[in-house]
Amino acid sequence: MRTTISAIALFAVAGSAFANGVIGSTGASSQEAFITSTVRPDGPRQFDGALSQRFFNAQGSSGGEFASFGALRFDGASIVSDLDSQFGAGLWAITDVSLSLFQSNAFFTSNGSVDFIWVSDDSVDIETPAGATFPYVSGQFGTESALGTYNFVEVANGFEDVVDFSGAGLTDLVNDILSGGIVSVLALPGTADVAATWAGNDDNSAGPGPILTVNAVKIPAPGAAALFGVAGLVAARRRR
Repeated sequence: MRTTISAIALFAVAGSAFANGVIGSTGASSQEAFITSTVRPDGPRQFDGALSQRFFNAQGSSGGEFASFGALRFDGASIVSDLDSQFGAGLWAITDVSLSLFQSNAFFTSNGSVDFIWVSDDSVDIETPAGATFPYVSGQFGTESALGTYNFVEVANGFEDVVDFSGAGLTDLVNDILSGGIVSVLALPGTADVAATWAGNDDNSAGPGPILTVNAVKIPAPGAAALFGVAGLVAARRRR
């Protein structure tokens, strides 16, 4: 079940009163991560002198030198622009956010839990050997908030794991998206023996890279909101 973070129910009835169901209509924006990094004890994994993005993984401490966490970055501006084009600038509210990951399994793949968190600092280096390192240290990426824990089970290459974000960090994630900047999400090993491996954004035959899907709903224009009891909507798109 997806978690609704806006007071959508307040205008559900109002939506039925409009021709063509404009108010209350739904849409979505799906954006692939533009960076997928595997951060190990020696820094972000490299290949031929550049960041390796063919796949990324979250591997627990049992992996030794191969233990790692995944660092993903998304373009919040593209999400905002996409939803503005669907609904009109500022005339939408986010209802839920999820992450699709496509399994790219290896001989070391192992079942276990993976913790997803939102982090505030998008400038931490996740691309060069001198960058961030495993294990993840609280505060290393600024403010952090939990988005949820996913129980990874190996199925087959290309299998889509969908993580529905429902943790306390969902509000922080939504506000970050609404700001229109870079959005950073980390995938941390939740158990020592987990080794979850997913396709990155660099031509992996198992599937596309991580895809962040933001669902939204049409809301009344400013001034009309009070007529339908939605003046207090918490995740409405900020008007610039």
